[in-house]
Amino acid sequence: MTPEVNLVSNPTEWILDTEATRHFCANKDLMHDFEDVPDGEHVFMGNAATVEVMGKGKVLLKFTSGESLCLNNVLFVPFLHRNLVCSSLLDIARFEVNPKAGKIIILRNGVFVGNGYRSGGVVCFKCCL
Repeated sequence: MTPEVNLVSNPTEWILDTEATRHFCANKDLMHDFEDVPDGEHVFMGNAATVEVMGKGKVLLKFTSGESLCLNNVLFVPFLHRNLVCSSLLDIARFEVNPKAGKIIILRNGVFVGNGYRSGGVVCFKCCL
């Protein structure tokens, strides 16, 4: 997990995390098809903390390009201060994540979907709501 994840809160910013095994959202207002999870479900964080999962659902990221990316089975963890996109799950969903000169380009079947920018050592996606 990226060490800067819990430093600054921005409910619309998403961080590309190459170490995460799931997508995580800290803002329930961004989620659709939300469902509670059974009590006792927890996530082991990169800093050795364990935090409770409060629910799961879908998140639709709308890029300034006009394209969208639907993240499924996103875990709602209000303890986080940033939202995390799991890069390996994007790969499984057949999205290409290509680094190019300080930014990340996301493609699906060779078609541009959106991009993110390096900021403070992490890759950020600033999406429209």
